[in-house]
Order: sequence, then structure tokens, then C-alpha cells
Amino acid sequence: MSMTVAGTISDFDESAFRASLASQIDGVSPDDILLEVAAASVAVTATIIPTSNTTADSVLSTLSAFDASTLSAALNVTVESLDPPVSSMQVFGPATPPPYPPPLLSHTNHSFLASMVIVLRSLRHS
Repeated sequence: MSMTVAGTISDFDESAFRASLASQIDGVSPDDILLEVAAASVAVTATIIPTSNTTADSVLSTLSAFDASTLSAALNVTVESLDPPVSSMQVFGPATPPPYPPPLLSHTNHSFLASMVIVLRSLRHS
């Protein structure tokens, strides 16, 4: 979601903005929101990372209902312009499996182990 709010970057309170935006969307916390802020008054791009598909649908529905006036009131900033929200999905493949552990015994250890077993068996039979 992109918007331009009145003010300057130095006056813009990102933490308060994220908290206000999260309070408007069920199932979203301030930690779920990433902000990109640039000069232009203050150009704000809020990326919301919902925790489930159900929440994602709710986020898009809730954000689509805002206009500049209602979002200004909800966020306690003056929203000068507002782009419609855009939904995108990223699919991540399965994690790469961990590498195989190194062999426990090298070739030289095999003969040593076999020799120990033979010696121990010989000692038991005596």
C-alpha cells in the first residue's frame, strides 16, 4: 500500500504509523508491517506480511475500504494521496536438506576396530 502523507521525513514517526495501521487490520501486528519512507512530503510504502491466507484476504479487504480521508483519521496523519492496495504472493520452495555428516570411521580405523574386536574375543575365550 503506497501513500503520501503531509510532513517531513524527520517528523514522521514510523513506529506510531505502523502501530496505527496495524490497529486497523484484524490479525496484523506492527511487526508484520515493513515501511519504506522517502521524501515527497512523506512517501510511505507499507508492506504487510500476514500470517495466513485468511488474514491476507482480510488485509486486502480492509485496506481497499479506505480513502485518503478515512485513512488520515485512522492513522493520525494527513494522507494527501493513496494508491490502491496490491496483493502479491511469494512461494518458497522446501528448505535444502542438511549435508550428510562425515563418516564416523575412516578406512584406517576400520582395520583397527576389527583388530580390537578380534583381540577382545580372543581374550574372552582364554
